[in-house]
This record gives sequence, C-alpha cells and structure tokens, in this order.
Amino acid sequence: MATGLDVATGVAGLISLSVTLFHGCVQAFSLISSAKHLGHDAERVRCMLDWEQYRLLQWGERTGLDGTAVQDRKFNWSLITDILRQLQGLLTDAKVLRERYNLDIIDVDADDASTASTQSPSMSEVLTQRKGIGRLWSYVRPDLQTVRARIIQENNGPMKKLRWAALDQDKVRTLIGDIGYFNNSLHDMLESAEQHFVRATLSALLRDLVSRSTLPSDLDIIKALLDSNYIAGSSSIEAAASLKQIRLLLSIDRRLDEKSVPRTRSLQPDSVRNGCSGEPAKQTLSKLSYRSLVRDSDTSNANNREIAAYKSSRKNINSQVLVEWKPVEKELEERLKRRIEGLTLLMSNNSDPSFHSLKCLGFLRHETEGSTNMYAYIYEVANLDEEDLPHPTASLRPLSSLFDNAKTPSLTYRMRLAMTLAETILQLHTSGWLHKAIRSENVLFLDRGPYTWDNGTSLGPYVAGYEYARADNPLELTEEAPSSLAVDLYRHPEAQGIARPSFKKAFDLYATGCVLIEIALWKSLQDILFHAGNCSKTPFKIGAAPNTEEQVHLKWSAIARGKERLLDQERNSGILDQVAFHAGDQYRAVVRMCLLASADSKDAAGDDDDDDAEASVRTQIDIVKMLEQVSC
Repeated sequence: MATGLDVATGVAGLISLSVTLFHGCVQAFSLISSAKHLGHDAERVRCMLDWEQYRLLQWGERTGLDGTAVQDRKFNWSLITDILRQLQGLLTDAKVLRERYNLDIIDVDADDASTASTQSPSMSEVLTQRKGIGRLWSYVRPDLQTVRARIIQENNGPMKKLRWAALDQDKVRTLIGDIGYFNNSLHDMLESAEQHFVRATLSALLRDLVSRSTLPSDLDIIKALLDSNYIAGSSSIEAAASLKQIRLLLSIDRRLDEKSVPRTRSLQPDSVRNGCSGEPAKQTLSKLSYRSLVRDSDTSNANNREIAAYKSSRKNINSQVLVEWKPVEKELEERLKRRIEGLTLLMSNNSDPSFHSLKCLGFLRHETEGSTNMYAYIYEVANLDEEDLPHPTASLRPLSSLFDNAKTPSLTYRMRLAMTLAETILQLHTSGWLHKAIRSENVLFLDRGPYTWDNGTSLGPYVAGYEYARADNPLELTEEAPSSLAVDLYRHPEAQGIARPSFKKAFDLYATGCVLIEIALWKSLQDILFHAGNCSKTPFKIGAAPNTEEQVHLKWSAIARGKERLLDQERNSGILDQVAFHAGDQYRAVVRMCLLASADSKDAAGDDDDDDAEASVRTQIDIVKMLEQVSC
C-alpha cells in the first residue's frame, strides 16, 4: 500500500513534469507563430495562435505553472500532464503536423546553428515587427508577455527561424481548433470561481483590443476569437466591434492612428462592407423625409425632444417614434453631416441587449430660415402595423422627473438601473464614441398604454440625448452643446471654461458618476449638491423658486460648493457616505471611480493620451463588473 509520502512524491513528480511540459508548449507556440511563409492570411493565423498561447499563459498563471508557486489545490495532475503532453506533441511533432494538417515546417537555420543563436529576434522584437492587431499584444497584460519571454529564454535561448513549406488554410484552421480544444480542457479543470475570473479577464482583454484597434480587419480577427463558453459577454464585445468597424469603414472622425480605408462605392453610407470579407452588409443608412413626420406639439419639450408618428409607405415605416432635434449651423453642415450619418448607423445597428437605447430608424433634415438647419434622429417606440386599434399614446418620463414621484423604486431596481447606464456607456466607448450629454434627463422611461411608471411597468430605461455625440478623436470638430447652470452640474470641471481640453471618455464617466449618485439617493443632483454645500443652512427648499436675487445667489453658491466637494477626496466623504448608507460600500467605490476617472487615468497613462483613453475603458470594465455583483 502506498504511503502518504509516496503519494506526495508522486504528485510532486507530476507537478514538475507539468511545469516542463507547460514551458515546452509556450516555446512551441512562439516558434510556430513566428514562422515565415504563412501566406496572405498570415497575420490572422498568427493572432489566432497568439490568442491560444495567451489563454494557456492565463491558465498557467492560475495554476502556478508559469513560474510562480504552484497553487495549493487538488488538481488532477495526472490528467493535466496528459493534456499538456498531447498539446506539446501537436505543436512540435513534425510527422503529426505533416500528416494531419498538411503542414511541413522547415528550420531555415539548420545549416548554420551559429547564426541562429546570434541573429534570431527576441520576443519583443517579434511583437514590434508585427502588423495589424499583432502589434497590440505588447500592450495587453505586459506581465504575461514578460513571462512568455522568460520561459522562452530559459528553455531554448534565442528563437529559431522557421517557415511553412506547404500551407492549407483550412488545415491551419483545423489545427487552431484542435489547440483550442486542449486549452478548453485545461480551463475546465479550474475551480468554478477561477473559471469565472479567467472568462472575465479574457473579456476585458478583448474589449481593450477593440478599443485600441485601428483597422476593420483587426476587428474581424477579434470577432473570430470570441467564444461565448469561455469569454464573458462575448455578444456585447462582438456588437461593439461591429459598430467600431462601421465607423472605421466610413472614416468618420478618423484618429491619426487609425488607417484610412480606400473609398469605394461599397463604402458609401448606403452600404457598409462587412469587415475584410468584402461582402456588402445588410446595413443601410436611412435618410427620412420631414414630410412623413406627423408631429403633435403637445408632446414636445424644452429639450428638443418629442413623441410623433412617422408614416412612409416608400420606407415601409408606420411607427410611433421619439424625435430628438439638433440645430446645425449651415456653415458647418457639410462637415457635420457625415458624423450624423455615422451616429445614425451606430444607433440603428446596435441590437445587443447591453446597449440600452431605442432603435434608430434614420435621420431627417428640415430646412429653416436663418443660420441653422434642423436635423432629427428618429427612434422607434412602437411599430403601429403590429398593433390593434386604437394605438396607445406614449409619454416621456425622464429619470430627472421621477425623483419627486410617489412611486419610489426598490434598492434592487436602482442597482439594475445603474448597471443599465454603465453597460451602455461602456458599449458606446468601446465602439469609439463619446456621449457628451450624460445626465438624468437623458435617461428615459416611456409610459404607454398599460405600461406606466406608477404601476412599475414603464418601458425603459433608455439612454438618449445623443445629439452631440461624436467619435473619440481629439482633433475632430467639437460642437458646443447648449449650456445652463443645471446642465453644467454634470460636466467635469476640466470640461468647462475657454481653455478646456478636448472631450474624453473620463468626462463621460464623471457625468455617469453624478447620475449614479442621484440613483443611489433618489434625489436630483441639484438637491444633493445644495445640501452638501449649504453652510448657511438657507431655509428655502431647493425645488422652489427663490424669491429674491440674494436667494438665487445663495442657492447656486451652495450648489457650486457642493460640486467642488465631488472631486475633493477629503471633503466629498459626506456625499459618498450617504451613497454608501443607501447603496453599500461597493457602490460607493464605483461612484468614486467614475468621479476620479480623469485623474486616475492620467496617473496610469502618464502623458500618453491614447493610454489615458484605454485606462478609462479598463476602469469601466471594472465598474460594470462591480455593479453586476451588487445588482444580482
């Protein structure tokens, strides 16, 4: 009978063998992915191989086989050893590669070992020389890149140079699929909590890559990597990648680091090509007619927003719609029209559940006298052809109008509302767009027929107010949105004034944090900031109109002091303490991350504006994850 010592010795031997096999697999991945003569689809193949290697490294990090201490858990080391041995054999056995995948790898330095040891590229050099999405890997989890380079250096010194002698793309895809099978098997051996962590980490990585990508073909590769079984929120990432692809193909507000796409007929707004496949997509830009808009003046409001009907037999539309108007200076119309087209495509093609906005049917232009023309985004509320008569009317219920309503939502509902807002902004930012007008009056509910706020069945929430949204490009023309004391409360202090910098993701996050405070306390931001800054304890109620000029001054002075405290970590504890009391410490942490996103992203990125933007995306991924935990 085997003793405890014998068992321990046997396990130690298996762990040691697993470490050796794991290192061998990492080395083999790097040799194959750096091989030459991969054909016209070389970058795609290399990225798929890099992805599988990254997944292996991620798994190695969770088990400790990457060089850290092996995790003290009861793994089936015998099975792990068997899987790693098969994976290494798949990657290194020339006979298997030739017979099963029609791949013949030739070592081009076999005749001159000395030159192989002195002229072979380092891992960092390989990554630097890569094109397309391959060049982005060095920005992703640099600690794992360091682990990969260390393993290669420890096991075999400089990398050898290999090339493919015969290449069959179908066989290569089969090879990558088989590699993925072994990685999946290793992943499934982790504990459930570890599996969840890995899925979330891979999801964050791919969102980061979508945000950084500068070519439509990059986004095609990312979409090919998605697997809903092993990547959290894969459908949302795919939707964000598709939306960014549309913007890149149309060259809307193109950044300096984004590559231009040759303009062809298929790249006009009426037909967007689907990535690098070259096949026209079923996505069309619909320019609507003002004559088909049936307006009801009673449904309009001061925010240039109204409920109307749009009836057009030619467009096959018979819908009740939400109309959001925006004035466009005639002298800027040509420059801004393409942005309007791009935003319309964004809103009409994003059907993923994580993007909580009404579907856009198109846009229309209304010629007016004077220096401006009016444009409108048309969002579908209901398809009237699918309803029996009479059609119920719809009324708008902005979030800002609900704080004094007798119907007060539960904590669970408020946490889900916060999650809805955070998910939508993350999806928008990952796609490469900025909202620029996040505030509670732009979070909408719709009362329609039996669906009302008062009975808890109102339709929504929907994020609206996209009139001044634009692509995230600091060099692009910025439209001045209407300003008021109430609207400016949601604006980051750096986003105000004559010398303000270009709008960025962190400013949207600040506004999101302000709305999250309102959701937690279920009060208007004006009310919250007034009570935080009312040192004199002025007796009049914030919702009432001040009676004198002095009271107006006192009111807004108190609100201004309250707003200053939002970014003062020593003095904002009063507001954040209230948030924690009503919604918990984790929600408070989320609010703080939103309010301080600009400062935190600068600290993380230094002087690099691009890294500043990506730090904001990574912050939002953490925010959504944290809100998901408290909204369950």
